[in-house]
Amino acid sequence: MDPIDPEAYDYEDTRSISDSSLLDVLDRVRNIFQDACHCTEFGRDENAWQSQNIRSRYLSTILEPTPASPDRRIALTRKTDFCSSYSCFGPHFAEMYTQLAAANTPIVSHTTDNCTQRLGLFSGIEVKPENGDLKEAELQITLWMAASLQKKMELGHLAFSVSDAPPALDGVADNEASSTDQDSAVV
Repeated sequence: MDPIDPEAYDYEDTRSISDSSLLDVLDRVRNIFQDACHCTEFGRDENAWQSQNIRSRYLSTILEPTPASPDRRIALTRKTDFCSSYSCFGPHFAEMYTQLAAANTPIVSHTTDNCTQRLGLFSGIEVKPENGDLKEAELQITLWMAASLQKKMELGHLAFSVSDAPPALDGVADNEASSTDQDSAVV
């Protein structure tokens, strides 16, 4: 971390270091620094902290819809504009992330982005102009959510033994998406 420039100090400020308002500012600075370190740890720079391109790990390919090549797979490139994640710093979810890491399961989301794949994602949001294409927005969100549910199901199978696992829904999300050719997410 770079040192603070001397001109940044306010030498006329007479508050003590234990002043509650200064402690609050220090806590905020520490949180910003911690978040910045977390973002750069997995290759995200400051330009990507608020907006980044995330490609889906699941449903990233579907069977081509032509009967001439039923086994050929094609890549999907659909995005969602925003989403929320379960913070790895929050006390309610820190233990979950610790257990996933201990189980050698560092990838918890349905994306391929190096940083975001380590976060549990939810609530994809698609933004369109007032006269935008509603069907396209619905398609983007549907695929994003289907990929998310597929990943959550996979994590559920990892969390339970084979005899305790809920019944598999293999192919359900793929069948939903088979009439489309798009998938992926932007946060």
